[in-house]
Amino acid sequence: MVPKRERNDINIIAYNKEPFEPGMKFKKITFGDIDVYGLVDTGCVMCIIRCDVYEKLRHRVNFIEDKVCLRGVGAGIFYTQGYFETNILVDDIQLKDITFFVARGEDIRYPAILGNNLLRFVDLMVSEREVRFIPKIYQVKEVISNEYREEAANIGKQKEDGFITEFASLCMHFEEGETSVINLDHLKKNERNRLLTIIQNYQPKEVKNAPVSMKILVKDDIPVAQRPRRVSHQDQQIIDEQISEWLDKGIIKQSMSEYSSPVVLVPKKDGSKRLCCDYRKLNGKIIRDNFPMALIDDVVEKLQG
Repeated sequence: MVPKRERNDINIIAYNKEPFEPGMKFKKITFGDIDVYGLVDTGCVMCIIRCDVYEKLRHRVNFIEDKVCLRGVGAGIFYTQGYFETNILVDDIQLKDITFFVARGEDIRYPAILGNNLLRFVDLMVSEREVRFIPKIYQVKEVISNEYREEAANIGKQKEDGFITEFASLCMHFEEGETSVINLDHLKKNERNRLLTIIQNYQPKEVKNAPVSMKILVKDDIPVAQRPRRVSHQDQQIIDEQISEWLDKGIIKQSMSEYSSPVVLVPKKDGSKRLCCDYRKLNGKIIRDNFPMALIDDVVEKLQG
């Protein structure tokens, strides 16, 4: 029996030079003082690194031997040698405790592969020219950079009143090390200025009539009529005040409709209460529109490198 020949003739791409592959997107990954170019592949469920690149990092990571069978990457079916966790920097975003599986050089051609498990920590923006990782707004609180503080201050000097001045003063009040949910660093300078201008010039308008007409189809002609629920005297005062305010502003109007649904007060995080309507019984009789919606799996597969 002739032993299987090892694939030693594969052209291994250098880890510190960006590969040129038409239609594929690569990102520079920084491991401390070592830069590695990796393929962004949302069709891969994990991050993979080539063994020759791992050799550059082995003295600073804790390697754990573990064989995992992978299919459809590079050489078809192969087993990883193990994995390690490390911190990386990609698109100026610091990511902590990211797991990389180590594969042999003959099994993957590229120095590293960034899989879709990164999307738990960052969002991915895709365009014809590039792909870019951006922080998840609801998870990440970025420190406002000194460059942005100065830019905001300069904008504030040019405009003495309005939102821009308030925004600039807000940025200037943050001390070093403090965090804020306001983060526009992923935008270009002209894009940030345009966004600030739009926000400054925005003026909400209250209108009594919206230019929208809707038709709700129900399963039968039997009206849904429910009695008001019993509430405490304090809650009733809140309900009466809110209804009076909406009547005065023309948001709602009195009706003698055969349909009626009870109101309910929902507590907010700040301790106040929001007036809502319980339309569950009415919603149960509505004939819903049927139209196809894109499946998230299909959308993700289209982004596969």
